[in-house]
Amino acid sequence: MNVIEINSENYKDYLHLDIIAFSFAGEGAQGEGGGGLWMVTSDGKLYHTNFAYTISWEQAILLCPTLQACDCDLFRTTSPEGWQSYDMGGGYFLIVKATYTEIFSQLDPYDLYGQWKDILIEKIK
Repeated sequence: MNVIEINSENYKDYLHLDIIAFSFAGEGAQGEGGGGLWMVTSDGKLYHTNFAYTISWEQAILLCPTLQACDCDLFRTTSPEGWQSYDMGGGYFLIVKATYTEIFSQLDPYDLYGQWKDILIEKIK
């Protein structure tokens, strides 16, 4: 799978992506850890950045505005209207546009970690 890396030098080139789903790692998350942000667009492309190491939080919000409207912690996971949030465990969260949630309806949220990108991109293509 081809991954497009976004950093503080090129993020402005990606400010108008049609993001349909994204996942991020909260502070203390297992794996990549605090700030890992994966995004899938409506054309099936995959993007990655890290708002703890690669870009600033402000740049991440410009890139993925829905991120700021999410409230995800150990006790609850919420997303703005028109989006569905999933707690994938281990400090990772998935936020999906409501029109694409049917793809994941039969899966346990904990089974999405590590698979959601492939599942979604396969359905889009």
